[in-house]
Amino acid sequence: MNYAATATTTTGRFASFAASALLVVAAGSAYAQGATTVTKATGTGSSLGETHSLVFGNTAARNVNMGAWKVNEGTSSTLGANSFWVYCLDPLNNYISPDTYDKVSLSNFVNGYQATPGGATLGYASIFAGANYQAAGVQGVYDDSTTTTSRVLSDLTNLFQHAYADSITSSVKSAAFQFAIWEILGDGAGQSTNKKYYSAGYTNSGLDLNETGTTFKTQVDTYLAGLNGTWAAGLTGTTNYTFSVYNPNPSGSGQALIRATANAVPEPGSLALVSLAVFGVVYTRRKGKKS
Repeated sequence: MNYAATATTTTGRFASFAASALLVVAAGSAYAQGATTVTKATGTGSSLGETHSLVFGNTAARNVNMGAWKVNEGTSSTLGANSFWVYCLDPLNNYISPDTYDKVSLSNFVNGYQATPGGATLGYASIFAGANYQAAGVQGVYDDSTTTTSRVLSDLTNLFQHAYADSITSSVKSAAFQFAIWEILGDGAGQSTNKKYYSAGYTNSGLDLNETGTTFKTQVDTYLAGLNGTWAAGLTGTTNYTFSVYNPNPSGSGQALIRATANAVPEPGSLALVSLAVFGVVYTRRKGKKS
């Protein structure tokens, strides 16, 4: 998930994300059985993120660029009002640009979907069934078997509702938010007594931070503590989002990305009109019963 024009990782797992990078995205959602419609999206070069040393499973530490970056649906690379942030849902596959994606709901991605009737089941499980996740040192340690799809869906939703808006206010918060997403996806075994997520500084879990600095670790732990049940001051409120996942087809041929769009809050006037309409229906029914 390299978003910077010149950034690279030490392992080559993430391709450079140039400002002119092109994504190809299926806009007509391929939810459980529909056919996909292909459209284009283009990177704007705008990004939030940092490079940190991570350990996936029992493999060697690797430097990873992590955080959100902005793209447009369409062919324009100009940053504008319609540009949107995306986060990575697939840390062990290369980010490819251009690429072809199915655009699906988060629920369908996590639980699995078919792009065409009778086709292969794609999504979360099929990504973890891929070669990079089945490799020695990763399989069974940083793995979807450490959690459940219901927990993944619940925890991702919880994380975004509490902390997504906060995450896009700085690069360290964005990188920490990305770490928390990856923790949810493949490091759900957690503490033996209660399954809660370990601190980022813990060195014997599925996803570990291989650094001595404290700023990034502290921010990661703030988000993980929230997932464990204690949201810090400033993160206790929630915002509801609609999620779109851009999933490569076939799964694992590129990186899956997630976009969050805040749900519109009805204006007071609209709520009043709805209330009056409901009252009218109830009153009419009662009047009809009396006559």
